[in-house]
Amino acid sequence: VTSSAVQVCASPSSTRAINIYGGQLYFSAASTNFHGVSAVGSGLPTTSSQTAVNLPGLTADTTSSVYGFVLLDLNPNVAGVDVAYVCDDRTTAAGGLMKYSLVNNTWVSNGSIQSSVGLRGITAVKTCSSVSIVVSAETGIFSLIDASGYNQAITGSLTQLVTSATNEKFRGISFAPGTSTGGLTATVSSSNNVTCFGSAN
Repeated sequence: VTSSAVQVCASPSSTRAINIYGGQLYFSAASTNFHGVSAVGSGLPTTSSQTAVNLPGLTADTTSSVYGFVLLDLNPNVAGVDVAYVCDDRTTAAGGLMKYSLVNNTWVSNGSIQSSVGLRGITAVKTCSSVSIVVSAETGIFSLIDASGYNQAITGSLTQLVTSATNEKFRGISFAPGTSTGGLTATVSSSNNVTCFGSAN
């Protein structure tokens, strides 16, 4: 560390998850005036007194409990990130994994996968025509594949991969960088009926 810490944004004073997507700083919160996902300043601010702005359509109602989120770029016709997956850790029918798409500069709901286990952490990666998602809760780790795409209703179901042991609780989760074993190359002589992990590409 070569410099002192700087509080770039003072309001809200309590945040939950913090992420960077497309060169922009975002956070989630469940506090006064900030229920949902917000952007901080412009790009990656390093100075104080930055303003947090709720993402239009991703401002949840005051009974929500938003935690982890991911933003992905699935539609080449929409600049920047355009699909969001958001965890709500309520253990009622209102909790679960929510999906949104950016349509005409507003995030619109594409439905949810209900879960009462209290989802908090999330990581996801685009795999060909689908999105592979892994989420965490205190009781375990779950996976889901959403094959619906941009601005389509979320599909798939949560499959439990790991169950937490006694006196053990999971919080955040992320994909660790892989290690290359060196130079795997494939040559494609025909592009007809190409599939990727079993899905049409």
